[in-house]
Amino acid sequence: MTDTVDNILTEARRAIVKRERLAAQLRQADLEISNLTQRYRNEAKVWITSPVMLRHAVEARIGKKLAA
Repeated sequence: MTDTVDNILTEARRAIVKRERLAAQLRQADLEISNLTQRYRNEAKVWITSPVMLRHAVEARIGKKLAA
């Protein structure tokens, strides 16, 4: 494809739309993890819990590291 201003802007538009869609999915996943962290805190009766601690609990229960 020949680089023209219009082509570059069209590609940029696609990339921006893709990034915004992925950012929305990430925000939704963060909310889900936050809710699960709260539920874990209540059920496990622990005072301090973060998503990182929830991840460690998952890895300890499953016995392997989660993919990064």
